[in-house]
Amino acid sequence: MKILMLVNWKVRCCTEIPADLQPPDYFVKGVPYWFFRHFSELPEVKVMDVTSTPMIEEFEHNVIRFYVTQALRAAAELRRADYDVILSHGAQSAVVLCLLRRIVPTKAKHVLFDIGSFASASEGGLALRLLQCASKSLDGLICHASGQLSYYESFFPWLSEMARFVPFGADVDFFSAGSDSAVDTNGGEYLCCVGAGKRDWHTLVQAFKRSNLFQERGLKLVLVGCPDRSFEDVDGVCCTDRVTIDSLKEIVRGSLFCVLPLKEYRYSYGQMTLLQSMALGKLVVVSDVTGVRDYFQSEVNAIGVRSEDVLGLSEALVRVARDEGLRRIIGEKARQNVTECFSEQVMARSIERYIQQVLERGIQ
Repeated sequence: MKILMLVNWKVRCCTEIPADLQPPDYFVKGVPYWFFRHFSELPEVKVMDVTSTPMIEEFEHNVIRFYVTQALRAAAELRRADYDVILSHGAQSAVVLCLLRRIVPTKAKHVLFDIGSFASASEGGLALRLLQCASKSLDGLICHASGQLSYYESFFPWLSEMARFVPFGADVDFFSAGSDSAVDTNGGEYLCCVGAGKRDWHTLVQAFKRSNLFQERGLKLVLVGCPDRSFEDVDGVCCTDRVTIDSLKEIVRGSLFCVLPLKEYRYSYGQMTLLQSMALGKLVVVSDVTGVRDYFQSEVNAIGVRSEDVLGLSEALVRVARDEGLRRIIGEKARQNVTECFSEQVMARSIERYIQQVLERGIQ
């Protein structure tokens, strides 16, 4: 099988496997890319990222939010060589190519990993109409949140039969290796929240303040990747910049437990952080929202709380901080659950089966 993989981020080409990057972020010639290493039959994969000139990258990422240059390069590659499948990770890397394929169809089938429910699950406007038009050339669609399926039924009914929910998978082996500690924990233990965007920092900080965990136990709150330093005005709150993946693992591993505060959106987000923390054996206090609802059972492999509920989150923080047994039991169950159900290998095999359906039998 020959696959052209379009991703909506930058991929570093390396001569050997780097220690500071996760598999989606690098490509080594002769080494299977990302989850493809788990396919039963290794495909030939060409990875095409969004790299362009700085000015074009800025314009495409922040203004039009579609990667035109990438689509044009992909169209040229498809004319140059025969591919069986085009995989677009994110609508930004699919829409322009979809429109081109409506004019000039390709032999290769086009499958979209729809992370953001197209235009963030919009229900009207020009962007939605454009996406509806473009999507009619797709041959397959994979989503990582089952709650997205009802959105397709309402606004993309021609896709609803072909759409498949495939749970995201974490690299369990990668999230078990150790390195030097990256956080100064002198003066007390800490809990942590990871994520550069789409985290409900305000609710978390207010809940932490209300909990009095810093005053009573010296327990700190580390916000990894949070750009708003004003949160540090609250006693015990520490904001850090984005860190290397090795440092991130040590921050999570060294924490008492993790918190993932999210707002409700009708698309896929939050699973990577949740599963990586669980894979490291951490109890996670997580908002019960569409993006992550498929990945945990409250009181079994995580502690679920209502989204934007300061009081409920505060009570959960206090309870988890006080109960070492609860942290240990749920942390162990979390890692086991990721290993058995939400690993990269499980995800890859599901993706492989789905692609075979698209190629051999069509969507049944």
